[in-house]
Amino acid sequence: MHILLIYRILRGDSWNFADEICTTLYRGDFQAIDSDDYVGFRIVRTI
Repeated sequence: MHILLIYRILRGDSWNFADEICTTLYRGDFQAIDSDDYVGFRIVRTI
């Protein structure tokens, strides 16, 4: 049985990762079928 793994790109990583990778320049990967408490998106609005 062949399983197709689809990955998504994470940008900036997470609050609980090392300081040096918590920047918008960092790119990581995450399996599309996985979920976690610290992976998501942040809505930003200029005030």
